[in-house]
Amino acid sequence: MSSIQLKPKKAKPIASGHPWIFSGAIGQEKVSPGDDLVEVRAADGQLLGQGLFSPHSQIRVRMVRGGPHAAFGEPEITTALQSALDRRRHVGLPNANTDTFRWVNSEGDGLPGLIVDRLGNATAFQAVTMPMFLRREAIAAAIGNCVDGPIIEVSAPPPIAKKEGFPVLESRFWTDDAPDALIATENGVRFNIATHDFQKTGHYADMRIHRRWLAERCAQQSVLDVYSYTGGFGLYAAVAGAERVVCVDSSEVALDRVAENASTNDVSIETRRGKAEDVLRSLDDTRDRFDVVILDPPKLAPSRKHAHKALKVYQRLVTGALRVANEHALIAIGSCSEAIKQDELARMCANVGASTGATLDIVYVGAQSPDHPVPAAMSEAHYLTFMVVSASGHNP
Repeated sequence: MSSIQLKPKKAKPIASGHPWIFSGAIGQEKVSPGDDLVEVRAADGQLLGQGLFSPHSQIRVRMVRGGPHAAFGEPEITTALQSALDRRRHVGLPNANTDTFRWVNSEGDGLPGLIVDRLGNATAFQAVTMPMFLRREAIAAAIGNCVDGPIIEVSAPPPIAKKEGFPVLESRFWTDDAPDALIATENGVRFNIATHDFQKTGHYADMRIHRRWLAERCAQQSVLDVYSYTGGFGLYAAVAGAERVVCVDSSEVALDRVAENASTNDVSIETRRGKAEDVLRSLDDTRDRFDVVILDPPKLAPSRKHAHKALKVYQRLVTGALRVANEHALIAIGSCSEAIKQDELARMCANVGASTGATLDIVYVGAQSPDHPVPAAMSEAHYLTFMVVSASGHNP
């Protein structure tokens, strides 16, 4: 079998369970052309396991679980998918109120470079490494071995495809059944998902537990959902009995989907199109005030070097939220950037309090939902922080 041998003193993270091997940690590569399943050995020759080899990536090898595997095709992927589905059942998914969840979370399920989501009766998958890109047909077949329904492949983001060395293809169905839209249910809330306009894999299931926690506090409240996308938090709030819900996004397509989702759930939601900070200023000018404000922007810090700038954006957003927040309002802050740590978000909130005279007390902090597992040895896979503060003393 093809193999790689690590340099001296580079085996400890892998032996501890970290799944990534960077090119600089490799001493020798003995990889046959067309073969990307490799044995991984320490400098002294000790076998550490097997991994998938990406010849163009800085992350040269990503470890797979189980084995030893003579190959890594449809049978092995089917076994790994079934194991991942069994793990979701142990955390209560799916259930009578939720048919939408993350089925495979890449390294967290021993299938590095593969994301699989269940969306109602359909499955969406995305391959973001060269080895998984080359196995797309086997992945689709393996999914069909485990569940029924349409299977959609979502194209990888162009920057990731470029780093891995594979072309960006159009999203496509691997089944004859190719609906234009799906209905995905999460905690009893129904979402319309257009199959021709996917963002990531169509739905952000990683925020599910936080949407529910916040919704439980929104009955008879006024709620502002900034960066709403298709209305996740706002829709939950409206279904929970919020008095007023306003969703803000810069995308007209996303806000059209908010309206569809509101109609599907028989609730009323107002929408405002525009940049977040501009809309916050406009709402302040008209003296609109809210009991709950959600700030859940897209990834602002793709790497550590972007963290300082991103935290400045968060500081402006929280300051703007304070201007439209009632006394004792809840302000929720979402970060999907691994580069921004929980304590940094807390310090940012403290800075806002110091500059505005407000008191911001943290009442809730959480990470990604439990269907997004991460290896215990892989701290960088803890990418999501959701923090809620109670705001007072800001004279709304």
